[in-house]
Amino acid sequence: MRAAKMSDIRLVCFDLGGVVVRTCASSREGCARAGVPYRPEIESHEVRARMAQAETAYELGLCSTAEYFARAETALDGRQPAAEIALVHDAWILGEYHGMDRLVGVIHTAGMETACLSNTNERHWELMTAQPLRYPAFAALGRREASHLLGLAKPNPAIYRAFEKNSGVPGGTIVFFDDRAENVAAARSVGWQAECVDPHRDTAAQATCVLRRLGLGLGERRPI
Repeated sequence: MRAAKMSDIRLVCFDLGGVVVRTCASSREGCARAGVPYRPEIESHEVRARMAQAETAYELGLCSTAEYFARAETALDGRQPAAEIALVHDAWILGEYHGMDRLVGVIHTAGMETACLSNTNERHWELMTAQPLRYPAFAALGRREASHLLGLAKPNPAIYRAFEKNSGVPGGTIVFFDDRAENVAAARSVGWQAECVDPHRDTAAQATCVLRRLGLGLGERRPI
């Protein structure tokens, strides 16, 4: 695929978890942050497979938040009640990565649009949109698209096409950052300039390096 030049780029798009916001790394950490008991038996292969089905349905917007918590309790064989699952769910997002809000501002100053495209769910979306001061980078993004709103999830190529249609921005003019290699590969397959970031390092710095490599003049307004 031909690498995009900065003169081609109209929009910079970010995944959320692992790129814009930090999240818990494990169920053990989530339980600790929520102040509920951690039960190792919920990590069995069979239980995790059932939980994955419930999580996928929720991320696709096929069930409500209350229905998801009930499905999750069933998937966990009642080992963790729905009330505890809700507490862990709400504790899962830890805040934004340092510097992401500044980077979004720099991109806007350079004359480009910004957006997110995330596999997420109704409850996490509500928490982030209701707390703009805690998530200033998210609040500043020009467009916000998510799996539960589109009824599609990464790495299905259809979600990238849906984003193009909704935004009116051609894929060849989009730079996309995600922390999962399969999502990056799928974005590239439809013509996006996509880069993988390491969620354990400074994500804003990683994205800045890519944009500089493509020719972004930081702090300089690009002619529109």
